[in-house]
Amino acid sequence: MSSQNEEEYKLIFERQHPKIKAKEYIYKLILDSYAGTTQFKKGEYLRRGILEWPEEYKKRLCDSTYENFIQPANDTLCGLLYSQEITRVLTGDYQQVADRITKDKGIAEFMMNVVAPNSLMISGGVLIDSPKIPDEYQNRQLSKADQDKLGLYPYAIYYPATLIRDFAEDGSWILLDDSYCDDSNPMTKSKKIECRTLWTKTEITKYTKTGETWNDVTKISTKNLINEIPFIWCNWRDINDDKITESPFEDIAEQNKSIYNIGSIITESAFQSSFSQLIYQGDWEATIKKILEAANPASLSVIPISMDTKIPPSYIQRPLANIGILIELEQTRINRIFNKIGLGNSSDKTINMGWQSRKIEFEKCEAILRGWAEGMENVEESIFYYMGKWQTLNGTYEIEYPDTFQSDSAMERMEALKEILLLPLDDLNRLKVQAELLKMAGIEAEKKVEYEEPDMKKLAQKTGNTQPAGDE
Repeated sequence: MSSQNEEEYKLIFERQHPKIKAKEYIYKLILDSYAGTTQFKKGEYLRRGILEWPEEYKKRLCDSTYENFIQPANDTLCGLLYSQEITRVLTGDYQQVADRITKDKGIAEFMMNVVAPNSLMISGGVLIDSPKIPDEYQNRQLSKADQDKLGLYPYAIYYPATLIRDFAEDGSWILLDDSYCDDSNPMTKSKKIECRTLWTKTEITKYTKTGETWNDVTKISTKNLINEIPFIWCNWRDINDDKITESPFEDIAEQNKSIYNIGSIITESAFQSSFSQLIYQGDWEATIKKILEAANPASLSVIPISMDTKIPPSYIQRPLANIGILIELEQTRINRIFNKIGLGNSSDKTINMGWQSRKIEFEKCEAILRGWAEGMENVEESIFYYMGKWQTLNGTYEIEYPDTFQSDSAMERMEALKEILLLPLDDLNRLKVQAELLKMAGIEAEKKVEYEEPDMKKLAQKTGNTQPAGDE
C-alpha cells in the first residue's frame, strides 16, 4: 500500500467534526438519561466524594436510584406534537412511498417514533439511500417500471450525531459511520466491520476495514446518480446555522444528573445514620491494626478504644447531613427542568394558578412545539423530495404540521406530566405509574425512542441484493 493511500484511510476512519466531538459527553448523557437506570449507572455519573472510601462509593452507586425526568418530558412533548392533526395530502405513487419509508415503517411511524424524539434531544439527520444498482443501469436514473422489476426502492435511515463523522457546513459532502456487526456465519464469532461512507454530489465512496491494519481497507466508489446529497438534518433548533442543534435537553440532562447525585447523598445519609457503632475500652493496638486493614473503617460495627480515655461503652451514630438543605436544592433542580420545557415551577402556587397565568406559562412550551413542528414538516417534505430523486414518481405531496398548540387539553396534559414527575415513588414503580397515568392523560408516550444503528447490509438484503449502494 502506498503511503498516500494509508494517509487517506487514516484520515477517513479517524476524522470527526470538532463540533460533534465537543458534544460527545452531553449527547451520551442525554441518551443514557433517556434510557433509564441500567444504562445511566453504566455511565458513571455518580460523583465520588473527596473523603469517601472506595468501598463506600461502590455501595452507594449500587444503591443509588435514578429518577428519569428526560423520558416522560420528551415523550410528552412528542405526544403533544403528534396529538394534533398532521396533514399529508399524497397522490399517485407518493401514497405507496409513504407506506415504506424504511424497511418496516411508514412515514407517520418513522417521524413520530424515530425522527421527532431524537431530534429534540441531539443533532442528527435522515439519509435517503438506495440499494445497489445493477451495472447495466448504472448510467441512468431508474424508472418506476425498472425499480418494480428489480425490487429496488429507496429507503430512509436515521443517523444520530454519534454516527455522523464529519461534514461540510456548505453541504458539499458528508462522512457517515456505517459500521455493522457481521454475524452471517453461525460457526464463527460475530465481528464488527468498520465502514465509512463519503457522500459528495458526484460520488458515493465506501471504505470498509475488515482487519487491524490499513492494508485491510477496501475502497469502492460509485457514481451519485441524483447529483445531490440526500441527507436531511433533523434538529430542533439551529441558531448558528452550523447543523448542530441547541437542545433544551442538554440543560435538563445536567439537572437530572445533579438530582441523581443529591438524591443518592440524601438516601445514603439517612440510611447510615440509622445504624450505630459500639465503642468500648479494649485492645487499642488491635483496633489500629483493624482500621488499617479495613477497606472502610466506618464499616466496623465494634471499635475498641484506649483504656486511658475513660469513656464508658456507648453507641455512636454518624451525624445526619443537613437533609433539609439538600431537599431544597433537589427541588430547585426539578423546578429548573420544568422551566426549561415551559412548565414553570412546581410549587403549589403554580400548580393551582389561574387559567390566564397557566396560558402565559404554556406559551414557552408552545414555542418549543411550534419551532419543532416547522422543522419536522421540512424534514418530511425533504424525504419525499429525495425519494422522487432516486426513482421516477408520478403524483404530488403536501405536508402541513400544526402551528398552534395552546388548548385546554394540551395544558391539562402538561400539568398532568408535572404531577406525575413529582410522585414520591421508587424508580421502578415510578415508571409503571408514569406509563399508566400518561395514557390516562391522553398522552401517546408509551413507546421509547427507537434507534437502530444503520445496517446497510441488512437493508440491502431486504430488497433482494446482498450489498448496499456503493458496494460490489
